[in-house]
Amino acid sequence: MTIRMKLLINSLLTFAGFVVVVLMGYLTITGFQKNIQELTTRSTPLQVKMLQFQQTVERLSSDLLQAGMLDDAQELQRLTVGMEERRGRLQQLSREIQELEGEQLDVSSFGALQQQVATAVQDKLASLAVYKAEAANLGSAIRGAEASLDGIKDVISGLR
Repeated sequence: MTIRMKLLINSLLTFAGFVVVVLMGYLTITGFQKNIQELTTRSTPLQVKMLQFQQTVERLSSDLLQAGMLDDAQELQRLTVGMEERRGRLQQLSREIQELEGEQLDVSSFGALQQQVATAVQDKLASLAVYKAEAANLGSAIRGAEASLDGIKDVISGLR
C-alpha cells in the first residue's frame, strides 16, 4: 500500500466522518423542528385556551360570590346577564379545548350553581321584604303603644 493510497483512504474516511456528522446534525435539527412545530401549533394554543378558561372560571366565581351578597333584585338581574355571558364563554372555550386536546371540560355544574345562588338570593330578597314589612308593622305598633302609654301617663298625672 502506497502513501497515495493511504492518503486517499484517509481522505475518504474523513469525508465519511463529515457526512455522518452532517447527517446527525440534520436529523437533530429536524427533530427540534418537529418539537417546535408541535409547541407552536398545538401546545401553546392549548395553554392560551386553558388560561382563558381559568380566568373565565375565576370571573364567574367572583360573580357568584357577589350575587350571594346582593340585596337588590335589579342588581341581581344585571349580574345574572353577566354570568350567562361568562357561562357561554366557558362552553365555547370548552369546545375549543376539546378540538385541540380531544377532551371536553365539564362546565354544566356552573349552570346548576348559578341557579342555586339565584334562587337563594331571591329567597333572601323575599325574606328581606317580609322583614321590612314586619319591621314597619312593629314600628307602628310600638308608636301606638307609646301613644297609649302617654295617655296613661297623662291620666296618672291628672290623678295627682
